[in-house]
Amino acid sequence: MDGRAARVREDLLAFAPGDSVRLTVTTSRTDDVVLAYWHDHRERFHNNGDGTYSFTLHIGGSDGGPRFFGVNAFSHGTLFDDVAAYDSMAWIFHCFVGTRPSGDLY
Repeated sequence: MDGRAARVREDLLAFAPGDSVRLTVTTSRTDDVVLAYWHDHRERFHNNGDGTYSFTLHIGGSDGGPRFFGVNAFSHGTLFDDVAAYDSMAWIFHCFVGTRPSGDLY
């Protein structure tokens, strides 16, 4: 280590323990598979049948600190057709659970 500490960004998403967050993904197709990744879990978004996919992320207990959650949208062919081209779009979001500290994290 060179003595530098990680800084907490002022604009970092922050959630209280026990919060729920509704996520919606919009794609150009109605048969995609959209997954949420959070805290070592992978769960499928609900297909609304109109090119939108929704999921409620439950933040959970009191174990606060820096976290991330991810979203990955796969084309139907990527997962269910051996000859289809691979087609996936993924996002990773950093967030903080609990009271966000000011200043440095060590």
